[in-house]
Amino acid sequence: MKKILVTGAGGYLGAKLCSFLSNINFEVCALIKTVPENSEEWIDSMQEIIIGDVRDEKVIKTISEKKFDIVIHLISLDHNQSNDNPNFVSSVNVLPTWNLLNNLSTTGLKKFIYFSTIHVYGNLLD
Repeated sequence: MKKILVTGAGGYLGAKLCSFLSNINFEVCALIKTVPENSEEWIDSMQEIIIGDVRDEKVIKTISEKKFDIVIHLISLDHNQSNDNPNFVSSVNVLPTWNLLNNLSTTGLKKFIYFSTIHVYGNLLD
């Protein structure tokens, strides 16, 4: 059974993806910053829940020790939030992604999937 980490699992897409992967027999670990309301339907099916901020080095270390096969990274600011403060954007969108890749590349990670949506890029037709 493949071990999958889903970052941003507390969001709409993350929760749905966690439920789906768990239902098709993947061993799913969910990284959430806080426990979302109305999460009982998917949270009970997780192999493990890590509560923490992906920007925290201790959280990255904890994740690295788990030796995941696949990481699905869903954490990023949307395009509106990204316009306000470039340093904050880097601290959320860039550095955690780099730290995850850097730390997990030595642990046997097979795939790193970064999801992005129109909320990140905005309307490209403007």
